[in-house]
Amino acid sequence: MRGRRGHPRFSVTKSDGVLNVLREVSVRHASNGELVVIDREPRNANEILTLETIADGTSITTRVRVVANTPVIRDGQVLHEVRLTRLIEGEAIGELMIRFEDPRQGQEMLATLTRHIRVRILNCSAEGCLLEATASLLLGTVGTLHVSLGGNQFDDQIQVVRCEHMKGTECYHVGTRFLSATPPYAGTLRYSMRCDVGGLVGRLDTPRED
Repeated sequence: MRGRRGHPRFSVTKSDGVLNVLREVSVRHASNGELVVIDREPRNANEILTLETIADGTSITTRVRVVANTPVIRDGQVLHEVRLTRLIEGEAIGELMIRFEDPRQGQEMLATLTRHIRVRILNCSAEGCLLEATASLLLGTVGTLHVSLGGNQFDDQIQVVRCEHMKGTECYHVGTRFLSATPPYAGTLRYSMRCDVGGLVGRLDTPRED
């Protein structure tokens, strides 16, 4: 993982958080009331996701649960048909269903589907973090890391550079690097690891040299 040579890495304690991974998908309404998404990645049954689409300039967001995942072939590529059920009925759902239940029923629309993966930071440097995650992640995956550390909330854009399943567990070690979409600022780990390590006293152990 980047950061092992150029920057000291610190072991981190009490750093539970969430990694949000957003993907663009196509979605349609099935006749049985479920939503059907076509995605490049498989989804696990009962996984909870967030689905968002924009219609007529209005953003419509809802929480959904994966019912089933079936591989399909489209244009010579192996994709995944993911069937979703809505978790909460409400105004937003009603608006979403109106979009699908008018004469365009069955028509696919573009949307985003977000996974919410529980993580904790094992160690961190100014270049990136090693995470322990509850799900496998493909190399190159980009996501937003939200983590509480030392009583403060940090938000960073990261990219996965390696992912390894830990034998005998249901966890994965995920090597990530920070992405610089904006200059480092207070409230990001990129800033704290470069300019304010002292503010994380009690949450960081001695720098690792390996």
